[in-house]
Amino acid sequence: MRERDQYAFADALFGRKMPSRPSAKPCAPYSAKRAALERSP
Repeated sequence: MRERDQYAFADALFGRKMPSRPSAKPCAPYSAKRAALERSP
């Protein structure tokens, strides 16, 4: 599992950003994936 996928998984679980996330600019596919996770019931 890639690091970004781990962050997305944690965001889906906890509903918030992980404080340990690096401040690198997010990649588009990751942002779209996270948005889809947040819209899912």
